[in-house]
Amino acid sequence: MLPPLNPSDLILNVSPLPSIKLADALLDHAPPLPPELIQGVLHQGSKMIMGGASKGRKSWMLLDLAVCVSEGLEWWGFNTTKTPTLYLNLEIQEAFAAKRLDWIKETHQLTALPNLKLWNLRGYATGLDELQPLISDQLANHHVGLLILDPLYKMLGSTEENDNTDMAQMMNLLESIAVQHGCAVVFAHHFLKGGPGDSPSMDRMSGAGVLARDPDSIITMQDHEEDECVVVEPTLRNFPPQEPFGLRWECPTFTREPDLDTSKVKGKAGAKAIVDPNDLKGWMHGKEWGYNKLVDEIMEKYGVSESTGKVVVRKAIKGGIIEKGEGSGKYSLTI
Repeated sequence: MLPPLNPSDLILNVSPLPSIKLADALLDHAPPLPPELIQGVLHQGSKMIMGGASKGRKSWMLLDLAVCVSEGLEWWGFNTTKTPTLYLNLEIQEAFAAKRLDWIKETHQLTALPNLKLWNLRGYATGLDELQPLISDQLANHHVGLLILDPLYKMLGSTEENDNTDMAQMMNLLESIAVQHGCAVVFAHHFLKGGPGDSPSMDRMSGAGVLARDPDSIITMQDHEEDECVVVEPTLRNFPPQEPFGLRWECPTFTREPDLDTSKVKGKAGAKAIVDPNDLKGWMHGKEWGYNKLVDEIMEKYGVSESTGKVVVRKAIKGGIIEKGEGSGKYSLTI
């Protein structure tokens, strides 16, 4: 979103956009890198999306992040840079938000939170196109290095979550907040329904694909096979890659679990069984099988789906490995 045009700029032919720079000039006067609010994960002025399952404790996690960054505490094993933080709460009733916050404060053995502010807007949620100027007005009056918006879906308004054009415009509005006010913007979003399957973690976010492309940092939390544990996978634009790591829920916060096997994600498909039609030669000698019985036998022996069993039978017929008897109508090995 472009900044508003000033009439005097039009008269003086001044562009509201930054000027074009020669590469050498940029390199000679390169701007300093912004502070790392979360070391190795998030710079001030960048955007980060936190993805997880519905009711996956994302709000607990974001409130803990707000406390840690506002006080410069370690968060999930990452060092943070102390900075004023604004938590925009669109979902939790104010009394319950206060109760959660007090619990988290006590867990971190803090007596006060002077650098953290909450803006409780449950019941006042509307589209980001309407909220953005109001947020900017507030940020102009409050120095903030980190803005947390929880959750994203409460700011959709008339925006269609599955429309890339709509969601790209929404990301542009968040970008304008980050650029104009020099703060990092963090927001939570939910996963698609169903298990993770074999898709990359960042593609599990519900809605348009722009949610997996636009943010500078993507943090996903997938349920582990062990109760009360999750696997976190960072996808980072401005930092070196990081390996997935485990967390354990110890209410009201998550803590690092270094011994957790991160390959054991709940609901994730295992390696697909591969069945060579020639394998049928090992156990079909001297036997005949009806089509459905043969498919069932392949499914049981190799742990594959019905559709895979039918593919194996089809390939075995096409490859001349088995044939259908004229009299019995059953399949046997080709002699």
